[in-house]
Amino acid sequence: TLFRSAYSDAMTIIPKRLSLQDIVPTEPPFEGNLRDFLPLRQIMEDGDEGAVYRMCGMLLGGKENRRALSGVEYIASGGFPDTAYRLLHWSDRFGLSADKLLDAYADFGERGFLAAQTALMRYYAERNDLQFLYWAQCAAPQSPEAQYLIARQYALAGNWEKALNWYNQAASQGWGQACLQLGKSFLYGCGVSADSAQAEVYLEYAAEHGWVEAQILLADLLAAKGNKDALSWYSLAAVQGSAAAQTALARQYLTGKLTDRDPLQAFKYARTAADRQFPDALCLMGDLCRYGLGIRPDLSVAQQYYRHAAALGSMAAVQKLLSEAALHQPEHYEKLKSEALQRQETEQLCRSAAACLDGIGQKKDYARARRLYLEAAVCNHADAAAGLGKIYYHGLGIPADAGSAAYWFGIAAEQNHPEAQYYSAFLLYHGQGTAMNVPAAYDYLQATADNGYGNPQELRAILEQWQCER
Repeated sequence: TLFRSAYSDAMTIIPKRLSLQDIVPTEPPFEGNLRDFLPLRQIMEDGDEGAVYRMCGMLLGGKENRRALSGVEYIASGGFPDTAYRLLHWSDRFGLSADKLLDAYADFGERGFLAAQTALMRYYAERNDLQFLYWAQCAAPQSPEAQYLIARQYALAGNWEKALNWYNQAASQGWGQACLQLGKSFLYGCGVSADSAQAEVYLEYAAEHGWVEAQILLADLLAAKGNKDALSWYSLAAVQGSAAAQTALARQYLTGKLTDRDPLQAFKYARTAADRQFPDALCLMGDLCRYGLGIRPDLSVAQQYYRHAAALGSMAAVQKLLSEAALHQPEHYEKLKSEALQRQETEQLCRSAAACLDGIGQKKDYARARRLYLEAAVCNHADAAAGLGKIYYHGLGIPADAGSAAYWFGIAAEQNHPEAQYYSAFLLYHGQGTAMNVPAAYDYLQATADNGYGNPQELRAILEQWQCER
């Protein structure tokens, strides 16, 4: 009844013949009253699928989305394949369980609908289900996103030749995440000879398209050359919540290497990052308090910052505490020295594990990476816990284990580790390896975006999609 009423209203507005070019393509939901749109009577009667799509969008733009779907279904059943697919997609968007639509999506995917192949690829990839590879292969001739996912799988397997080939295909079509990975490959010499100039080219493209890690790495390269453009990239990453970028800006304002010295600005950025429990920022706050830079000097507060930073793994803070004890608290020196050596060893274990995991300067060695990460994780090292999470999540050198992945990611996420928060969000949302906890998944994904991980804009889009689904 709703559909027929709306259709009848549309047919009485302007009884003139229209071409599809008269209609501005717009994705639903549409805003405004149905009478605000041009009538589609003639082209609907002629069976023009674009007109059918437009009418579907009008109907779905109101508050009666789910009731309107029945009217759209009636149209789609008339033999319009594109409209039938859009019906499926909108059904997904308007709250029907994606699990119940998989067979329908698969049918469209097998018939060559790129949108359906992409939807299935994302569905399975989000759940770490290797079925995503089949649909990625189907979509790859037309989809840089699919090419990127295939490249990532080859990279995880240590096949750099094929990984770089697929990354290059995706990057040549402007896929920012592929450019980021190529930039890192040239920066660290993963599968190719290290080349900072080439790394800078790829990182700049990824940075321009919102990838925070690329913005920071590019800024680091530029800062090392004394290029003041580094400040712009650090600032862009800082605005998106990156504590590392905020700390880097604080140091620039403190040292005056790329800009005029400004202790007040240094204090502002350092405190923002310290509030996010970033170890280097906490250590820098200790320096600012100790020497009265941008703030009144206070040695006791400085010591509190140093201890907090040291507890979170800052070796610089450990050394400062050790030096202070040698001068003023010799009775505590030996104990602090022993703790400092332990932390230093833990940090080295974690760095060695990361090199084994990513193949930096060596072949990938997942067994050794897992062993080293375990040794470091025992000492409550967040990066080590996150590294173990990735090994178990992706099944690197061992069978994939969602339960172990959720456990280790959870430990790191509780320490505000952005990457661990990202993985924890998906595991919690889908109830993989842990009990489903949608509110916690929302919180972690929001925290990940706020902490400037990956591409915050895309993460917030995923969060919005999740909230729509629920």
